Amino acid sequence: MKILLLSFATLMFLAGFAQAETRALLIGVSDYDESIGLSNLRGPANDVALLKHVLENRGVSDITALTNDGPIATTRATILTAFGDLAATPNPAILSMSI
Repeated sequence: MKILLLSFATLMFLAGFAQAETRALLIGVSDYDESIGLSNLRGPANDVALLKHVLENRGVSDITALTNDGPIATTRATILTAFGDLAATPNPAILSMSI
């Protein structure tokens, strides 16, 4: 009986991961400080836009995109904040599994 309950609990736990919400953080840095000797890039913002489009077509709706063309400046601070926000957002599928 204990093995059956343990197997059921394991299956319920794994089923929660199968239903897990997909989130994405896309970062495209194009502008660099001239003092470090790197030229600005033109492609990262386009790459982020294309990947965002692909993810949306696959059903991902929680997408954060940081590019120099966007409303939020892409700095070390905003990137770290975005990663922190992503990590702090609970996944409802995992939270609903209390064994």
